[in-house]
Amino acid sequence: MNLSRIFTAAIFVVVLLVFVFTACPSVYVGDTGEVVAAAYSLGIAHPPGYPLYITFGHIFSYLPLSNIAFRVNLLAAFLAALGAALFYKLLLKLGDSLKLSSALTPFYALTSSLLLAFSWTFWAQGVMAKGGIYHLNLIFIFAIIILLITVLQKSDKKALLWLSFLSGLSMANHHTILAVIGLTYIFIFIFQRKLFFKYIFSIVFLIGAGLLYYLYLPIRASANPSMNWGNPVNFQAVLDVVTRNQYGRIGKGDRGILLYLAQLWEFVKSFSLQFTVLLLPLIVAGACSFYRKSKRMFSYFALIFVLFSAYMVYTTNPKLTTNDLEVVEVFFIPAYAAAAVFIFFGLLFVSEYIKKENIKRIFAVSSVMLFIFPYISNFYYNDRSRNYIAADYGMNLLKTPEKDSILFASQDNEVFILAYYKKVEKLRPDITVYEDLGCVFENIYGPDIMKIGMLNHERKKKTVQIKIVEDTDRPVYYLRTSSMSKWMAGKGRQSGIMFKLGAAPKKDIFASYNLSGLDDKTIWKEYMMRDTVAQYYFSRGELAIASGDSKSGFEYFDKARAAGEDISWVNNNIGIFLDNMGMIEAAMENYKKALAANPKSFVVRYNLGLIYKKKNMLIEAEAEYKEAIRLNPDYYDALNNIGSMFVNNGRALEAEEYLNRAIFVNPESADAYFNLGVAKNELKKYDEALKIFDQALKLNPFFAEAYNGKAFSYFYMNDIDKAMEMCVVALKINPNFKEAATNYQRMKQMRGR
Repeated sequence: MNLSRIFTAAIFVVVLLVFVFTACPSVYVGDTGEVVAAAYSLGIAHPPGYPLYITFGHIFSYLPLSNIAFRVNLLAAFLAALGAALFYKLLLKLGDSLKLSSALTPFYALTSSLLLAFSWTFWAQGVMAKGGIYHLNLIFIFAIIILLITVLQKSDKKALLWLSFLSGLSMANHHTILAVIGLTYIFIFIFQRKLFFKYIFSIVFLIGAGLLYYLYLPIRASANPSMNWGNPVNFQAVLDVVTRNQYGRIGKGDRGILLYLAQLWEFVKSFSLQFTVLLLPLIVAGACSFYRKSKRMFSYFALIFVLFSAYMVYTTNPKLTTNDLEVVEVFFIPAYAAAAVFIFFGLLFVSEYIKKENIKRIFAVSSVMLFIFPYISNFYYNDRSRNYIAADYGMNLLKTPEKDSILFASQDNEVFILAYYKKVEKLRPDITVYEDLGCVFENIYGPDIMKIGMLNHERKKKTVQIKIVEDTDRPVYYLRTSSMSKWMAGKGRQSGIMFKLGAAPKKDIFASYNLSGLDDKTIWKEYMMRDTVAQYYFSRGELAIASGDSKSGFEYFDKARAAGEDISWVNNNIGIFLDNMGMIEAAMENYKKALAANPKSFVVRYNLGLIYKKKNMLIEAEAEYKEAIRLNPDYYDALNNIGSMFVNNGRALEAEEYLNRAIFVNPESADAYFNLGVAKNELKKYDEALKIFDQALKLNPFFAEAYNGKAFSYFYMNDIDKAMEMCVVALKINPNFKEAATNYQRMKQMRGR
């Protein structure tokens, strides 16, 4: 067996063993639970469906090892090891095409392959199920590049046709490979134009043949698998899934050169973590050396680096929040692979300056040990072998509800972990789970729910969810992240890490939870894992304060903050608690921390506006309300409150615009109608005001303030008797309504004159 085969096998085995031993032992946070559920049921994952990866995941789900989540996690480890080995073959192929005939070239290829394998993000995506999608993507990229080198070097028809088929097939995994495919065919068109045009029809046919794997979507959707996101049973539904229509346009939002530069800086910071800063000079030297050896192939890899770094940053346009940055980080992996190619040439560059052959051999062999730097540097972050927090979180979620309960959920962490336990492990079949999108569990909102726009989506969701609550005699629970927490604000009683409508539970739910690893900061590292930890601590803090133990409550809040310092909702929710307790300055400090974590949070902007209003800092309050509305033009609370503030400060004309919008957003809001009625009174449009107050009373017949508003309208219309009658009704509803009582007495005195 030659050295190349030995090294290929060694890379595969070493990477596989390390990744298996550092793999997550069960379900993980983020998309992992949903991906495993789709693989297990041979179903449809979130757009674009990932049919090829889901098929491989289904095969791995039959491994007679541990739990099903771990089996699919092993697929990610297997693909990562295969990708690292294929990268080694790519480097040898590239070296051969450039006539790098040194007998030591395999050692430099081995070093570069291991450096890539143990880089930060490559490793992180090889230890849990979702990451395997990106490793399969990388395998396709490496295979396409190897075939491209053959096509450019030998005008090889067979390589061109295989490249075409793999191009189509690879798109059934992840769409980012389109950048590589497009670049590859541009190079073939430029450098092998005759071959390209000779087989143009074969190229198109074979790309189409590869794309046929997307037929998996309608075929499996028609079988109604337990995971059936988007139910793509017809052409339009398939197109919606494949094009990710549900998510809208990628990269939408504010743009500007300063924001783009800040985003690029985040990429630079992420890039420096991959191989450690120590290897950056080698990357630069290698890029320069590569350029001198082959401008053509250097240009190809340099463009891959740019496409999956600067251009990817531009197209995804991530917010500068930890969560967004972690989400887009995986799209940069091909750029890191291009950098590993530059490392390969950097090692060759150094060796060229070593004249003595024995020292050159020592350098080549010892260079392999360079992988120790990223291995040691990145091991702590990527070792998930003891991490059961997500698995325990899902189990604790299912322990909480009573028998035959309904549970409303929303966010990925909760919904996807619940999907794993209910659809794969078949736990708690007595519980019915509804989620806000209707994509993972039963869609109770109708087939077009994802196409009707955000505002109509919210209205439909509210109508359907409230009707379920009204029509059922089953116990109803909801998570704080679900929309039900808005509809039922103040009506739920805390039950562990969720809330129950009706009476509070008599037992201590937390006593039944498995909380192992919760205090071990070496386990929870990424954003979503820390979010889960913060949920526990915040919930315990809520319970402690509700039971009168403020000291323990704030200690738990401190722990939640320590886990989620860069998680906006943590500081925001603590701020709400402090605000309700009258600790306004402390609340403001927490809101500002929440904004630092996510400046684009319209909810935090609104809450900060409320604080400023309480402090009579009206200019600042107005600025925060307006920013909240800019971030979310349909944000009812901000629209209504800025309208109310304007009415009370003599700006009724401006208030009209905001209050009309508030009513459009939430036509069932008696408060918005009342505030608009007051604005109409201020504008001396009394007839309009009366109609608007009547609308408020239609929505809330016991709205004393609306009757008092009508009293003002009648008073200014010189109908004192009717005005007094309205005051009497207001006082019957609320005998302690001082303003109505004062108005009544004044009107009585005026009539007596």
